[in-house]
Amino acid sequence: QECPLFDAKGKITGTVVIAPPEGSAVWQWGVALNLESIVTFFESMNSSTVMSHEIEISKEGYISEETEYPFEIDLAALQDANLLDSYDGELFCISYDVVVTIKRPWYTFDVMQHSPIAIQNVLSAPAGDEVGDIGNKVLASGTEAAIEKEIVIKDYKYPCSLKYDRITYNIGDILKGEFHFQTDKQDPLTEASIVLYKIEKGDGEENEVILKEQIIEHEDIVTSEDVNVETKQMPEPDAPEENTENQVQAAESSPVENDTATDSESTPVDAIEQTVTFDFVIDGEKYSLSPSMVETLENDAFVSVRHFIRLVLKDGNGRKFWNTNEVIIYRNVVAGEKGAAVASV
Repeated sequence: QECPLFDAKGKITGTVVIAPPEGSAVWQWGVALNLESIVTFFESMNSSTVMSHEIEISKEGYISEETEYPFEIDLAALQDANLLDSYDGELFCISYDVVVTIKRPWYTFDVMQHSPIAIQNVLSAPAGDEVGDIGNKVLASGTEAAIEKEIVIKDYKYPCSLKYDRITYNIGDILKGEFHFQTDKQDPLTEASIVLYKIEKGDGEENEVILKEQIIEHEDIVTSEDVNVETKQMPEPDAPEENTENQVQAAESSPVENDTATDSESTPVDAIEQTVTFDFVIDGEKYSLSPSMVETLENDAFVSVRHFIRLVLKDGNGRKFWNTNEVIIYRNVVAGEKGAAVASV
């Protein structure tokens, strides 16, 4: 659903328009505007309030004609109210609504109008090896994978590693990667890829989503079409002499050591060592990318969105080898168009 988007350090400005029935005056006990945020878990449909902030935009009295009430909410003044990013994931969503309430007499019902909005926090990823405010929250909740600038795969037969330049990235930043590997033509490394994925947690559930996958392209990576196994022929056996009865019995009683023996065998080939540099844009393909998040909300409701980089190798026999590091994602610019909220009642 499209809705106005606001920077968490900016202001929400808009107008509430109230129109009574034509030719009549309506009594009201005041008009209030509330900014509220709720996290909703899709599986259980449980929800938890994240924050709520109310302002008065009209005193009690009669409304006899269409009346406009301008309003302003300074979001920067609400930083202690836990303004989380709007989020629409696979396990849960975090939503914001501007709710206008016309308070009516006891014998009738209040009139309410909801207008959804979106809020994003802008906070640049720190330089160097610092993890920043978001990273400190992630670390405080416990690490699930190493947070460092090198991924080493230890179960492949040769040394293979991926080095990159940072441990924190803004959405849209470029990861500068250096992939170092060894392989050979007998059992070649046919493919190497880098995968960015997220793990969501909430309401006791956990879900993993691949955000982006990129093959590390380089002509020197040996592909299955390039395989050129050197072989050497075994010498032809001498023609057998005429069997005697004892020779026949010996042949019949001798165990067969290898039913699949062939007349050739592979000759080992020296390992090929290569280093490949590449760029990887930190963004999503099928799913949008959001900043990392770890939060404990009202009633101890826990939500988290954490991001990981995985190096995956595949050899000529289709076997896969991988290892994973965690990265911290920030947002340094509001994504999309900012707008003003207008509620009509």
